Amino acid sequence: MANVESIDSLVSEIFESIRQLRGFDKFDQFDKNRKSFNIIHGALDLIGDTEFAIDEFSSMYKSGRLDYLSVYGLLQALQTQQDVVSELCKAIPIPESSIKSDLEDIRRMRALTAAHPINPHPDNKQDNAARTGIISRSHLLNGKFGYMTTFDDGRPSEFKEVDLTEPIERQLEYVAAELGRVRDELIRRKEEHYKEFRSVKLADVFHLSSNWMMGHVEEAVTEKDKRPIALANLQTIEDYLQRYTNLLRERGKRHENHVMNSVQPSLHCIKRLKKYLGGRKTNISKADAEIFADWVRSKLQEIQHYAEVIDRDYENKE
Repeated sequence: MANVESIDSLVSEIFESIRQLRGFDKFDQFDKNRKSFNIIHGALDLIGDTEFAIDEFSSMYKSGRLDYLSVYGLLQALQTQQDVVSELCKAIPIPESSIKSDLEDIRRMRALTAAHPINPHPDNKQDNAARTGIISRSHLLNGKFGYMTTFDDGRPSEFKEVDLTEPIERQLEYVAAELGRVRDELIRRKEEHYKEFRSVKLADVFHLSSNWMMGHVEEAVTEKDKRPIALANLQTIEDYLQRYTNLLRERGKRHENHVMNSVQPSLHCIKRLKKYLGGRKTNISKADAEIFADWVRSKLQEIQHYAEVIDRDYENKE
């Protein structure tokens, strides 16, 4: 089908956008509400599955090969696809899709032939008559699709011969438009996030003299007279790291591994060094303190580099 590739591409774009947005704070309902994420994931998978089924049916239809099972399968796939597109829009969320009402004729055709052909209820509020549907077997044998509808109010029966290519193509165009609407909304959310934080430079949190400050700390491990200034320097660096952590977490969970693996261990080492240099009782030795100081210096450089990379990433997301 002409639309299959575009729909597959849209599904892939939506999957990628969801993956990125799961790390952003304001739009992280996909993590906070696991049900929403599961619905989105399942809906996108089902859209791909139903698209594959519809494409297989179209190949059969064009070759004149039709049977009950293929028709039942097509009509079920069309309705399922409508349902999951509607649920996808609710779960994102964006304004609700009107696909089920706009393509009601496809749903009615399914109900009258493959789903509830013996229907005791009226078709709609304007029409009080209940109806019964029957697939025309002779048309299936000719590679066509037709069905008869009878009414409980005594009106003449109706026969419809349907070129199934038309509802298929109409639905595929509608689905592509709805997926495009979802994709565009997710792109808008990403752009909003990057725009909000682009002006906040994480690398600016750290003073250019941070490396020089760590030199004081390393000297103070062996020279007690330098400990007061070293303690002040450690406090300053600790404040830098706390502010850096807060700024990262404002952006969501994307950098939580970095915080846990680099920032938090650095803060722990600083805490131990402050106890040692402050003369408080501690079980670390002079050799331990030297190792901690060297490790903090190394990690601080790594963290500053990471901050610069994030800043560039935000600058490049125009």
